[in-house]
Amino acid sequence: MGWVLERLGADVGRALTEVNVLAYALDREGVIVWQNHASEQFIGDVRGSHFNEFVVVDDRRRAQEAFTKKVLGKAPFTDYVVHVRRPSGQEVLVEVSSVALRKGDEVIGVLAFSTKPPQPTDPAGRRLTPRQLDVVRLLASGASTEQIAGELHIARETVRNHIRGVLAELRVHSRVEAIAAARAAGLLDD
Repeated sequence: MGWVLERLGADVGRALTEVNVLAYALDREGVIVWQNHASEQFIGDVRGSHFNEFVVVDDRRRAQEAFTKKVLGKAPFTDYVVHVRRPSGQEVLVEVSSVALRKGDEVIGVLAFSTKPPQPTDPAGRRLTPRQLDVVRLLASGASTEQIAGELHIARETVRNHIRGVLAELRVHSRVEAIAAARAAGLLDD
């Protein structure tokens, strides 16, 4: 890849600065050392701050676990969703895709890209993916993790990941609360 960019004479740093996707780099301790224009406009100038300072408290563990996996070399990249607090105080769900930054074989930090999911269309202002809706409907029918995996022809761990996404999106802490929140939002037929 490097030779292609070199051949094109591409300025990757400039492109990353100007792309309309939130991009930021963290050192091994989780301190933001660089952010592009889109990131600065969305979350403010947070260079020198630990990334957990703008991640909503309930989502910090998920963000920290994903960060740690990359820094320790246990995962070359991670994808997850978290709520972040904007300077206005508004909490917004973002999708994060991040990759370990390496110098030779050593992980020296993390490069992350975040995007806001499309604007919600349901009455409660929350959006679930079609697969998450399938999982919630099956949960509401009383299905276990194994039964959902069998019904949807996916792995149990994938079901668990969908459930975690549902809990985060609906801002609840249990499967029962997720079913109640989905019903209240009109996402489930009674």
